[in-house]
Amino acid sequence: MIRLAALAALLALAGCNTPYPDQGNLFLSPEASVSANRAPRGSRAFCETYARQTQDNYYESNSDDDSGFGPNAFVYRQAQAAGDAAYRRCLAGRTG
Repeated sequence: MIRLAALAALLALAGCNTPYPDQGNLFLSPEASVSANRAPRGSRAFCETYARQTQDNYYESNSDDDSGFGPNAFVYRQAQAAGDAAYRRCLAGRTG
């Protein structure tokens, strides 16, 4: 029974072909988009979008469709850390 469950999990992962593990929005806001950040600069909404875009960009630049789940999961964690750092920088007023 355990082998069957493991096989089913592997088959489910093999069918994934999106560049993002969760089908898109990686960070805080499901309504965020890839367009320009229209929130007022310095607001929480601005920082959330800034952080999500930073995280998405990091993942897109460093993941590889041919690498499989393991290496991309590691990149996903690094992208989360980059997004978190961007959020803290933004709240401190350092967005460049």
